[in-house]
This record gives sequence, C-alpha cells and structure tokens, in this order.
Amino acid sequence: MRVMLVFAGSLCLTLPAFAQRLEEALKQATKAVEADPKSISALASRASIYERLDRYAEAIADHTKILALDKALANVYQQRGLVQFKAGKIKESIADFDKYIELKPEAKISHWQRGISYYYAARYDDGRKQFEGYQDFDSNDVENAVWRFMCMVRAVGIEKARKEMLKIGDDKRVPMRQGAH
Repeated sequence: MRVMLVFAGSLCLTLPAFAQRLEEALKQATKAVEADPKSISALASRASIYERLDRYAEAIADHTKILALDKALANVYQQRGLVQFKAGKIKESIADFDKYIELKPEAKISHWQRGISYYYAARYDDGRKQFEGYQDFDSNDVENAVWRFMCMVRAVGIEKARKEMLKIGDDKRVPMRQGAH
C-alpha cells in the first residue's frame, strides 16, 4: 500500500490528513468571513484555501468580493487570473492579468503566465510577444523559449520557429540544464 505524503511547511502529512487540515482551515476562514464580510484578509485566506482544495469557482468568488471592496489591489487580479486559468477560464485569466499589468506596469515584462494564457486562447502572436519581452527579463529561462517556440509554430510554422528560436543562457534549474536522454 502506497501512502501519499504532503509537505506543508515543516509538517509531513498523509494526503487525507492534509485534506482534513485544509477543511478545518476552511471552516475557520469561513467563520472569519462571516464575522467580518468586508475583511480582505479573511476573504483572501479563504480564497487561498478554496484554491488548494481545487474549488476554483469559490476562490474566484472570494477574489471578486475583495475587488468589490478595493479595485486597486493589483495582486488580487493576479491571483484571480491564476485561478481563472486553473478553472479553464482562459479569456478571463487574460483580462485579470491585463488589469494586474495596468495597475502594476513594471510587471509586464516578467508576466509569463499571461503568455501561457495567450497560447491557450489561440492568441499566438500575443504570446510570442509576451515571451520575447520576458527574454529581456530573464534570458536564461528554457521554458520561456519553449513557450515562444510553441506560439511561433502555431502562428508561422515549425521551420520559421526553428530559425528564430531564442538563445538561452545558463538556466540554473537542474532539470532545465539536462538534455533529453
């Protein structure tokens, strides 16, 4: 019999024990929201727990409640965009990422998540441009080059994509440094 272990902070829990802790945390977060429905920290905590439980619609709803309280919270648009993506709401994720970048323009160059959403929305040229911009942020990222390549293959074909493959520096992540075997 195999037992799945989950590392949560310094704790090592079996998957059922981890799920049980998350459910208990959800109950506590819900109590906090009920005690103060306008508490951004309580809503954010609950949204995070919902996301960990793969309850994306509820996480999105809590992020939306936060934004109804304060539309200037850039990071909430980012978080909601990530959850929208996980929920398969690609166009919505792009809208949230766009709003995040509008509020925090310096994040545009490094926003690889938006590039991936563009790919899944079949907005390949927008994805290509996003990944090209990211190259100026981090020219050592193998994944960035691969995502740009995939966008280009869809937009202009494999031959042109191969000819225009981004040059990658020294990606420090061990798996990215190893070639295919």
